[in-house]
Amino acid sequence: MRKSKVALFCLCLCLGLCCFLLASPKAATAATPSPKVLLVYDSKNVAADGQKKLDGLQRLLTSFHYKVTTVRLADYQRQMLTSKKYQGVVTLINWPEAQLSNSAFDTDRQNFTGIKLHIGANLSDSELQALQSEPLQVYHQQFTISGNQQKQLLPFSASITLLKNCPDTATHVGQLTTQESTPRTYDYGTVVDNNGYIPYFSTSGLSMILAADVVAKLTHQEKSLQPVLAITGVTPYSDLTALNRLTLALYRKGIPFMISTTSVADNNDLPAFRRFAKALRNAENRDGLIFLQTPTATRGDATSGTKLGQQMQNTLVNLGQLDVFPVGISTPGYWNQDYVYRNHALQYASHVLLLPNPETLNYAQQDNQATTFDSAIYGMPINSLTSTQSTADIHFPMLTAVTVSMPNTTAGVDGAVRKIEALKINWFEPTARSIQAKIQAGAITYEYNQGNYYLNGTEVEITENPKQWQMPRSPLTVTGQLNNFFKVQSNVLLVIFSIIFVVLIIFIFVGRRIYRRMFVKK
Repeated sequence: MRKSKVALFCLCLCLGLCCFLLASPKAATAATPSPKVLLVYDSKNVAADGQKKLDGLQRLLTSFHYKVTTVRLADYQRQMLTSKKYQGVVTLINWPEAQLSNSAFDTDRQNFTGIKLHIGANLSDSELQALQSEPLQVYHQQFTISGNQQKQLLPFSASITLLKNCPDTATHVGQLTTQESTPRTYDYGTVVDNNGYIPYFSTSGLSMILAADVVAKLTHQEKSLQPVLAITGVTPYSDLTALNRLTLALYRKGIPFMISTTSVADNNDLPAFRRFAKALRNAENRDGLIFLQTPTATRGDATSGTKLGQQMQNTLVNLGQLDVFPVGISTPGYWNQDYVYRNHALQYASHVLLLPNPETLNYAQQDNQATTFDSAIYGMPINSLTSTQSTADIHFPMLTAVTVSMPNTTAGVDGAVRKIEALKINWFEPTARSIQAKIQAGAITYEYNQGNYYLNGTEVEITENPKQWQMPRSPLTVTGQLNNFFKVQSNVLLVIFSIIFVVLIIFIFVGRRIYRRMFVKK
């Protein structure tokens, strides 16, 4: 009798534990959430390309796996920044002459205990106190920036705020040297405890690399990574002869590469599309990786997500049917600042190439709440590095793609190859590394694992003659999404009731034995 009660107690305990585990969503997700940073800027200052600096900084922080919330200084409200909500705060001054301020932000920033980074002029007294330094204003100079065995000439600066009398515990990144008969040298980036300062910020070139080094030191993510070469601007209307010539030249010279290309969601049965797909297959067979470029946004709103999702899925299906399997998505940075674009396009991929914004930005539902990815690659144009004088390989503290626009002539291809070789970069080789990438949209899943491609879990081989894979095109309608939701819920309920059914059978069996023992004499 005692043993039967113990057995009943254990069964009840197991049943309760199973129900708890199934009912608790936290038990199923043990992944550590990405840290959050608040980016506060004073003005976009379009006249001085300040909007480009804002875009570059957003992409940079995303590449360091930070979820970035962006707010204009004038829109900041009290208690937006707290140590419970964010792990870091970045202040970007694009228009120092305006002397814009917000007392609520100044107070909250001073009380904030996380990572603090100030970029540009107009350091407050509390920021200088935290940096344990004094400001030094330098006027009308053109500097050479140097660091990591590289140097590059910067544009003329009318005024720049530097630091002096820094503490011995300060860590300095890079140097600025004046172009004078008797040159003067100043520190570029400074880190003191959890406080950082960058006097000058550019979206590319050596100053960008050194600014990223400051972020790496502040966030304790110091790395030395090789960049990957990315060919951008490829479309179905590109000169396919030039594309084949370029990928073949890179392959023969042992230069790994990736291609950022747009495609089409329909008309995939036309001969022109098949020729385009063949050129991309040639690139894949030459150890090139394909990133699907998001479509050009025209007009969108909060209701356009379903249509965008359907377009992305159909585009992926059309490519996959001809053995072209993208391993990631490439996009302008502002797509990650938009709720619709982010949730109906970017989050299909584990790897995303973040490119500079175009001149015109067409948002659908801008929310300035950038998310993170398994790998967010920062796109930097090759022209920003050609003037760099180097005595060693160029390395980056974050995942970086040096981008080359697709040339459409033979002369352009040859010139691009010469420019690539002139950098003398030891390029990152994805096929030789343990790279795992995944795109999942609707009913299809493309995976790339250490040089092998997988379609819905089955390894595929890219050949000259594609196998014409039959892939489902499940529509991404609201009804379809609800059906998927209820399908998941029904599966969970089925598991729960199955467990309950098994436990009840055990209870009946044990109870019958107990009942019989009560009336059967030993």
